[in-house]
Amino acid sequence: MKKLILFSLFLLGSIALWGQSVTLTFTGQDQNGNHVQLDRVVIANLTRNWQETIAFPDTVYTLSIGVGVENYMLKEEMKVMPNPFDGATRVNLSAPANEQALLTIVDMQGRIFARYNTELAAGDNYFNISLSTPQMYILTVQTPTRRQSLKMVNTGHGGSDRIMFTGSTYNPRTLQLKGTSTHDFLPGDYMRYIGYANISNITRQSAVIAQPQSYDEALSMEFFAADAVPCPGMPTIADHEGNVYHTVQIGSQCWTKENMRCETSPRTGQRFINDSFAYISHGYSYTEDGAYWPNHDSASNVGNELGLLYSWAVALDTIGSEGEWCADTNGHYRGICPEGWHIPSRYEWLALYNYFASHPELTCNGNGVSNAKALAAQTGWMRINGTCSVGSNPSTNNATGFTIRPTSYGSYQDICIFNYAHFLSNAYNFCAKLWTTDTDLYLETLLYPPARNSVRCLRNE
Repeated sequence: MKKLILFSLFLLGSIALWGQSVTLTFTGQDQNGNHVQLDRVVIANLTRNWQETIAFPDTVYTLSIGVGVENYMLKEEMKVMPNPFDGATRVNLSAPANEQALLTIVDMQGRIFARYNTELAAGDNYFNISLSTPQMYILTVQTPTRRQSLKMVNTGHGGSDRIMFTGSTYNPRTLQLKGTSTHDFLPGDYMRYIGYANISNITRQSAVIAQPQSYDEALSMEFFAADAVPCPGMPTIADHEGNVYHTVQIGSQCWTKENMRCETSPRTGQRFINDSFAYISHGYSYTEDGAYWPNHDSASNVGNELGLLYSWAVALDTIGSEGEWCADTNGHYRGICPEGWHIPSRYEWLALYNYFASHPELTCNGNGVSNAKALAAQTGWMRINGTCSVGSNPSTNNATGFTIRPTSYGSYQDICIFNYAHFLSNAYNFCAKLWTTDTDLYLETLLYPPARNSVRCLRNE
């Protein structure tokens, strides 16, 4: 009897440990608190480097706690009560629809003790189970769409080993599906959640939730207007002059949503708006316009969204430095960007372009290539014909919230301001372009330094 009690306590401790899980419930809402139906949620464990997706109508996700061992999944759709039990117990199986199911009971060595093939009805299905030997068992339910397992502890003698169906009841609650992870997870793992929803016939990305996860939690995925999707924990950033910029998260990159508009150097304080500079770089003398507002206008007329057009030397903040400047230890060049941010490299512009290959739903016609409309603002562009062009039906633009507005560039600032936008990189011979006729972001290698262009900044990672 003493051995049986000790064995039972061991089994109880084991099932308590193995049965632990963290359940996440996802809902969607817009910035006004209105409900948004989620199409899918991408769930990533950044600590253990795995990712998976649950799709509508799944809204609940269970993280089974354990590392390096097979995790048997305990879900609300399958309940054993009581458990542990004295020879006999009752099982409730919930099904979202009518489906075939095979119930199997095995011991820890994999020996089969009972098997039952049936059709589950939509709703709650009830079974009686009896087992003759006191020990731990695994009950598995296999359907065409899912497989669920849980551990049971029998402490008594129930006579024969059998599974018997006793009836079913309709329950609308069971029509809400739930997903369970088979990946390794431990409390405190750093998780990231991104929701996607179809809003006004455009696939939108929610604000990113990134946090350590240890407990059950209801998570609300918030969808902002197309031009206001913030980076997690940093919806805005200010430059050295106090100008405030909104941020936008695209994949792993956090960008400024508006173009830079500071008029002075963060390094020297020198003013470079509407002025020319004579400077020396690597032994050669240059005279160069610093920066100006698009169309030679003013900030009051142009507005903050367009920002300034900068020469490459001014954007990198090299004026007065004899052409010498240094990157930080990560190879970032701050230039005129806020502290902790930098002028993007050609490779970072390329990473933005390549993001759409794995997110084709954001591109025109879902082809993973036609990304121009997903990056362009919905206003300001000259309207043209062409299914996937920026200027064609611009109300469907800006699925990412990157909000590129036409600003003109260089010596052409007096004409066609509604046609194109050009952006600098930290390389003098490389820039990113978007024209109203384009279907994808154009990355160009130049034979000479670019004319005055717009500047976006990227957060240091």
